[in-house]
Amino acid sequence: MLGNDVSTMFRTSVGLAVATIPESLSIVLTVALSLGVSGMAKRNAIVRTLPAVETLGSTNVIGSDKTGTLTENRLTVERIWTTLGVADVAEGDACGGTADPALVRTVRRAGALTDEATLSSEDAELEYSGDAVDSAMAKTAVARGALREQDRTAEPLAYQPDEPHLRYPQTLHVDAHGRQTLYVKGAPDAIMEASSTLAREDGEAPLALALIHTANEAMGRDGLRVIATGSRTLADDEKLPSPLAAPTGLTFLGLEGMTDPPRAGVADEIAKCQRAGIKVMMITGDHPVTATAIAARLGARCSPYASNRPALQPGSRR
Repeated sequence: MLGNDVSTMFRTSVGLAVATIPESLSIVLTVALSLGVSGMAKRNAIVRTLPAVETLGSTNVIGSDKTGTLTENRLTVERIWTTLGVADVAEGDACGGTADPALVRTVRRAGALTDEATLSSEDAELEYSGDAVDSAMAKTAVARGALREQDRTAEPLAYQPDEPHLRYPQTLHVDAHGRQTLYVKGAPDAIMEASSTLAREDGEAPLALALIHTANEAMGRDGLRVIATGSRTLADDEKLPSPLAAPTGLTFLGLEGMTDPPRAGVADEIAKCQRAGIKVMMITGDHPVTATAIAARLGARCSPYASNRPALQPGSRR
């Protein structure tokens, strides 16, 4: 109406729009946001992106890994089962207490000869690094005199590392008498399936699956992570393929039960989540009996997952 062209009117409109915004608005926004962040920081909640807040606000189920998250991933061998019974074991120097029976020493030896743990300290603490299961077994075997560290780290004749689809590692060693012996450890059901005999104090006996299963379940109910061990001495003229094939004809030696303590404060945090209406689910590859026992200690919910993989007997997975 004033006779100005469109370009002039557009520039005028933009200028008016900018003029309506106070020069101090950016400062006011910065101060307001800073106060908000400060208040959230006092409650240990700093958010970088708004969608994260929206996600937390709509969360009603949390699925958490167990090992290393809910627990410390610091395993300690607490019990060893053999046909002699259950031994509550310690990692102290065997010279300062009762020596282990030969069958218990054999279980310790088999567990320590099939691991990749490395000694990170040569002092009396015998600190190992690597997989938590390997470290726990190496520490208890060396500390209790089942074998020497140089024997544990000796180069094997053959080695098959642990794989998720196998659930066991195996190594081939030469014993003090010059015989080749295959050592295997892993999930109890996998070792049972590969075994044909059961080690006893006076030799070998037919494999007693029900007896092993009962011992495995008892350890699991106490929240222990259970690993089985087996071995087979080769005939003088026998040669194993390289790489090693699936083990057969093993002698089932025993079970090692390990405890993994919960992280400090985890149970309280789970309780807070539940009071807020959030269900906490524990995700683990442990045997359902073991997982249920640990979840009960933490106050988390445990819903066992049934695998479609056939198994001879239930057992913990590494």
